[in-house]
Amino acid sequence: MLEQAVSDFTRGSTDEANSVQHAEKIGVRMSITWMFGSEQDYSFSFEVLCEVVSCNPDEIRKRAVDKVLDEHGW
Repeated sequence: MLEQAVSDFTRGSTDEANSVQHAEKIGVRMSITWMFGSEQDYSFSFEVLCEVVSCNPDEIRKRAVDKVLDEHGW
């Protein structure tokens, strides 16, 4: 679940004309909401799952953002 969210977050598309790309954008938005949202206290929240697999949620978020920035040359 964590891996899929990071993958979805980092592969956004700017062309919504194609329905597959549009679906990917929706997936990206859902991943962003899940990873960065304020609701972090339910069973399958990003932070709870990070805790279960002994990951630092802030580090995962930073790496995902860094990857996006790097891929766009920022």
